[in-house]
Amino acid sequence: MKISIVIVTHNRLDELAELLESISIQTEAPYEIIIVNDCGESIEPVVNLYKELPIKTIELHENMKHVRARNMGVGHVTGDYIMLCDDDDLLSSKHLEYAKDALREADFVYFDAEIVNFEKHGKTRIPVKRRTFAYHYDEQGMKKFSTYVPSGSVYKKEKGIT
Repeated sequence: MKISIVIVTHNRLDELAELLESISIQTEAPYEIIIVNDCGESIEPVVNLYKELPIKTIELHENMKHVRARNMGVGHVTGDYIMLCDDDDLLSSKHLEYAKDALREADFVYFDAEIVNFEKHGKTRIPVKRRTFAYHYDEQGMKKFSTYVPSGSVYKKEKGIT
């Protein structure tokens, strides 16, 4: 099972480094990590810290905004499954392991999230507020308001679609 992680970033090197650190300690390794730099400062110094990770970078020369940049990254996926991450996400060490287990019986898995607000003090981020965001499937409710957090979700790549 080949899980490709797609990350979009724009001028958040500290957060990106924290995410890559959380990926580096996964109990199951990703197949590939595609980082789309959405016309931000160079991510090379951060990427160079994680040479053990299968990172591919896409450097955009125009700011395409998050959704278009993410779709560009998805278009470069070569794995069987796609996991979406924001550059400020942090994953528990068994995230990919849990995803692979769940994908044995599904083509799409999602996870509850903890939303953390930070204040920055120099280069240090201090959590100031935390809350759990738990998704409850409600088809009718979803038609009015999306309660789904795509970060960390994994879905099966459609054959022939890039």
